[in-house]
Amino acid sequence: MTAVTLTWLQSDDATPAGTLSFTSLIPGTPSAAQTVHLWNGQGDATVEDATELLLTALQRDPGETDWEQDGSLAALRWVEIRAVGQAGTGISAQTTPWTPVGRNRYLSLMAIPGDCTRYLEVRVNVPAGAGTQDLEVLIRPYYAEPAQPIESGHYESGANGVRNGIGDTTFSALLSGGAITPNAPADDKVDIADLIWIHEGVPKAKLLHELTISNLDKNAAALVAGEAYWNTLSAGSGATITETKSAKGTAPLATSLREAVPDGELLVGYVHRDFDAAIAAGDIYQEDKLLGCYAYQSASGLVATLGPGHAIVDNTLIRHDRTQTATLTAASTNRIWLLPSGGLGITTTAAAPTDRALLLWELVTDGSTVTSSVDRRLWLGPRLVPISFRWGATLAATQKQHAIWPEPRSGWIRALGGVVFGLDDQGSGTASGATTADLELSNAGAAFATVFTSQGTADRRPSIAYNASDPTDRDAVPEVYEIPAFARLRGEIDAIPGGGTAPTGAKMMVLVEVP
Repeated sequence: MTAVTLTWLQSDDATPAGTLSFTSLIPGTPSAAQTVHLWNGQGDATVEDATELLLTALQRDPGETDWEQDGSLAALRWVEIRAVGQAGTGISAQTTPWTPVGRNRYLSLMAIPGDCTRYLEVRVNVPAGAGTQDLEVLIRPYYAEPAQPIESGHYESGANGVRNGIGDTTFSALLSGGAITPNAPADDKVDIADLIWIHEGVPKAKLLHELTISNLDKNAAALVAGEAYWNTLSAGSGATITETKSAKGTAPLATSLREAVPDGELLVGYVHRDFDAAIAAGDIYQEDKLLGCYAYQSASGLVATLGPGHAIVDNTLIRHDRTQTATLTAASTNRIWLLPSGGLGITTTAAAPTDRALLLWELVTDGSTVTSSVDRRLWLGPRLVPISFRWGATLAATQKQHAIWPEPRSGWIRALGGVVFGLDDQGSGTASGATTADLELSNAGAAFATVFTSQGTADRRPSIAYNASDPTDRDAVPEVYEIPAFARLRGEIDAIPGGGTAPTGAKMMVLVEVP
C-alpha cells in the first residue's frame, strides 16, 4: 500500500486550495461558505486509508508567513467547518452540522480511502460585538494520531472516561449485540439479537426479533433459480432494522455488489439471499460490523479485539476509528487500559500501567482463550441525574413507588446499564420464579406506560431469579429512553418468587443523562 497523501483542492478537483481568505467580516453574521475538497491519494486507489481524521484551524494576518492559534479566530473557535458530501469508491457517507474548530477543538471525519475525497464547507462566524479584520485561514488535518492534547483541568474536574455520545448530534455507534443467526431448519428468515446503539446522540434499542428476507430485490424483481441478491442491514434513526437491497444477479454475487449503508446509519451485517430461501450461517457476514465505545468485540485465542471509540484520558482527547487488539496472558485476569498516549496497556494486576490510565475491561483467560469478561468502562457524558425507587417492606406484586423528573428539559436513560435493580435479600424458602420490576413513565398527565414495551415477547425488565447468587441486575434493556421535562415516573414490582417468603426490600436506580 502507498502512504496516505492528503491534499486540499477547490471544488473543480484540480486547483489547489491551501489558504482561505476571509474579508469584510460582519460580527453576528456568518461569512459566505467556501467549499474545499480533502483528497487522499487522488488518482491512486492503492493509497492507505486516512483514519482518525481530525480537522482544526490556524490563522494569520494577510502578508504574514507564520500560522498561529493564539488569535481570536482560532483561539475562540470562530472558524466553522461542516462535511457536506464525498466521492470515490468505498468511502462511507458522512454529513455533519457546522462545527467550531480551532485551538484544542476539532471536526472528526470518517476515514478517507485512497482516491476518495470528502466535500467540506468552511466559514467564519464572528460573534456580535467583536472586532474584525481581514484574515487568512488554514485548515489543518491530523490523521492516525489518536491522541490530541486538550486544555488542562478536564481530568482534575472529573472528565475522564469513554464518551457515550448522548446528546451529541455528530455521534453514532453500535454499543452492543446485533448478532445475526439463521433459523434451524434454514428458511428465508434470520434472527437478530438485542441491539443497542446511539444514533446522532439518541439511544436506541431493538430487541431479539425475526426478520424475513424476501425473494424480491431492490427493484422488486423476484429471484429465479440460480439468482441471488445482497441485503445490507443497518441501524439508524428508526425503531427497526433498515434493509438496503442490491439488484439480483447470478449467484454467488460478488461482495462489490453490496449496497452501501445509508448515510448516517450503522452497519449490522450483510445477508446473501439465494433463490432457495434457505439462509445458512455461510450467507451471513458481520466481519465489518463495529461495536463502538471500546466495546469488547471478540477474541481469537489470546488476542482480544476492542471496537473503536472516543475518550478523554488525562487531559487528552483520544479517538480510534478502527479496532484495537490486545495480547493477553494465559490463565490470568487481564486488565485492558486506555493510555494517555492513545495506546492500550495490559496488566495482570489491579495496578495501572501508567499514571491516569483508564481501565476498560477485565478479561479472564484459561490456557488458550477468553472465558469471561467484565465491563469496567467509566462513561463520560452529559450531567448525570440518578433517580431511585425504594421498597422497604416484604415485596409483593403490584407494589409501586413514584418519582418526578425535576428538569425543565428531557433527559435520556443511559444506554448501557441505565436501569440497575437490587434486592435486600432473597427472602427465605422461595423455590421458583424471580423478582421482576418495571419502570413506567407519564408525560404531561398521560397514563403511565412501561419503557420495556416488548416485554410480552422479549422481556428485558430487571429481574433476579429466586436462586441467584448475586441479587442484582444490571442488564435491563429499555426501549423508551427519553424522560420528558417534569415527567412522572413509577417503579413497580411486577412479580415475586414462588413459595416461601419474598425478599424484604429492593431498590431500583435509573441513571438519566441531561444533554
